[in-house]
Amino acid sequence: MTNHLATVRCPDPGGEKAVLAVAAELLSTHLPPDRPLWAATLVTDIGKHEAALIVVFHHVLADGMGGLAVLGSLVDSAEQAHDSPSTQSPSTQSPSTQSPSTQGVSTQGVFPRRMPSHRQLAIDAAADRARSIRALPAQLRRLRGATSQLRPVAGMRPARSSLNKPTGPLRRFATVRVDLDPLRSAAHTQNATVNDVVLSSIAAALHRLLAIRGEQVDQFVISVPFSARRDASARDLGNQSGVIPLRVCGVGDPAHRLRSLAEITRAAKREQPAASNALLGPLFRGLARVGLYEWFINHQRLIHTFVSNLRGPQMRLSFLDCPIKGIIPLSMATGNVTVSFAILSYAGSLVITLIADPLTCPDLSQLQDALKEELTRTGPGP
Repeated sequence: MTNHLATVRCPDPGGEKAVLAVAAELLSTHLPPDRPLWAATLVTDIGKHEAALIVVFHHVLADGMGGLAVLGSLVDSAEQAHDSPSTQSPSTQSPSTQSPSTQGVSTQGVFPRRMPSHRQLAIDAAADRARSIRALPAQLRRLRGATSQLRPVAGMRPARSSLNKPTGPLRRFATVRVDLDPLRSAAHTQNATVNDVVLSSIAAALHRLLAIRGEQVDQFVISVPFSARRDASARDLGNQSGVIPLRVCGVGDPAHRLRSLAEITRAAKREQPAASNALLGPLFRGLARVGLYEWFINHQRLIHTFVSNLRGPQMRLSFLDCPIKGIIPLSMATGNVTVSFAILSYAGSLVITLIADPLTCPDLSQLQDALKEELTRTGPGP
């Protein structure tokens, strides 16, 4: 465990920006491949009686649902949370990284395990092949669903823009916070969801950013992950998510854009969750086998950005009897996507994290301001 745990003092002047800088450095550092791919860092001296816990783990260990399961295994129980100090007492601010390339794992009761014998491995392999044959009809249905999900963007290349440039290893984070209730109200008036409101606002903010850069892009292709499961436990992690590419308009009447987007997302959700993996999984594995996967990711022009959205705990949590003031989702998108977004709700508020390569997206603060304004048009922020 000592190989996975660390403590660092928050750089001056402290506060959230300094914590996010520490998190960016941690996520930009490869996890050692000779041990389990996770790490946890406690950041102290953020402010008066405040600390942050940054949990990093590789995407092969868990998807976003798995990350929430890990969070649930770390926090105090409901009884402890009820008896914990109020938010006026010394508190803990917890930016917990949950992303396509980072999550955390609880090892209590799981390790160590005895290495399986060759006979056990052979039996498991045979059983897995049998399950694959029985699952063939379901896989064929998933294939039809994948075709339906990917058809809207197939054969239509996104507009070229500075959002697609080769990126380096460095990342910079910025956050936008809004109250959930105004977003819910705005969404319900258009028969939409909170996720639809955020996607529409992100597209409008990207349009404004590119206009400042002297570029004209009115419609964006956004890759949105969807989990194949509704819940997960810390003992049953893994990555079971797929993606749906959506065409989202960034100009025009906001109410009309939101209604149109809601119709598109409702149609996409009618298909089996994560069905796109039936097509994309074999494609990516084939590219990896011939050594072309990294080249493809670094040169793709199929999407403009990624937006992941998770519904987090609706009640305030505590960790070691300290109230958790906030949870910040982080990710480490790779390839030629210069800026992406991670969204998490917690205790009545929504946090949107903007993740950018500081060299190819040096104007992240302008995008942050534009997104704040677009969300404010939907409803007043906190």
